[in-house]
Amino acid sequence: MKLEEVGKLSIGATLARIKAKPNEKAYPRRLFTIQELNKVTVDPHLQVEGQEVLVSDRYIREVPLAKVGMVLIGLTAPRAFVVTDAYEGYVIPINFVYLECHEGVCPEYVAWYFNEHPDIQRRLAVERQGSSLQALSMQKIRELPIDLPGVATQEKIATVYRLGHQRKKLWIEKQRLEEKLMNEWMIRTLKEEK
Repeated sequence: MKLEEVGKLSIGATLARIKAKPNEKAYPRRLFTIQELNKVTVDPHLQVEGQEVLVSDRYIREVPLAKVGMVLIGLTAPRAFVVTDAYEGYVIPINFVYLECHEGVCPEYVAWYFNEHPDIQRRLAVERQGSSLQALSMQKIRELPIDLPGVATQEKIATVYRLGHQRKKLWIEKQRLEEKLMNEWMIRTLKEEK
């Protein structure tokens, strides 16, 4: 089965098109960025400065907004992320595609499959070879193969993936706190020596 068959797959908005012109009614909206994607998929302690876009009144109903349970996939940073409450309502720009899964498809399973399955990783590596920009196309994303087991199996895999991701976040936090503690101890020891 292809990725496009597990849900409705669309591309994000072209920002130049939806941005309000001077003296035009506009609505400020948070923008989902590659930095946000890196924070949620790679390093939860990454400092990200939130970005906003002023969406024109003419396009406010058309602009793609992140919804809880939607899968966002970066085209320039090929990682998948399932939208949580924290990112609901963010504008999805053109360097992302988004997938609204059909009933019976677990979004977290799709994210795991995209991010971790060796077949997908090999395919993505081949697709990005030789390109200076190294961005994936919407067509390539549509054609990615995905194995779709029963819902119970999808949910088991999704649960293990989620717990593994939480474990990784806690491990990174533990490392950060240990480094902070060691540094504080060394500074205190140095001060005591004076």
